[in-house]
Parts: sequence; C-alpha cells; structure tokens
Amino acid sequence: MEQNLVNVFKQKFNAEPTYTYSAAGRVNLIGEHIDYCGGKVLPCALSLKCSVLV
Repeated sequence: MEQNLVNVFKQKFNAEPTYTYSAAGRVNLIGEHIDYCGGKVLPCALSLKCSVLV
C-alpha cells in the first residue's frame, strides 16, 4: 500500500516525497471524552491507518 501511495505522489507532482508519515487508526469503544476526568475508557486499534506524503 505504501509503495502505491508513493507512485501516485510521483505521478501527481513529478517528484519523490521527502517525508512520509502514517498513524494507526484508533477508536474509543467506551468513554469518549471522560478519560481526562478520571473515567474509564476502552480504546481499540483499527486495521486502518492514515498516511501523508510531503
């Protein structure tokens, strides 16, 4: 998948990306916005990620 993004970047901008960043997806099943108040939360990882090429 990462190489496909690099290829699309090259086609669009006619250059190699200087930086590549990615972050894994995450969701809170229980406890959205209560963790900073001392409440219980249940974060779970997702199989999706967000990637940015610069």
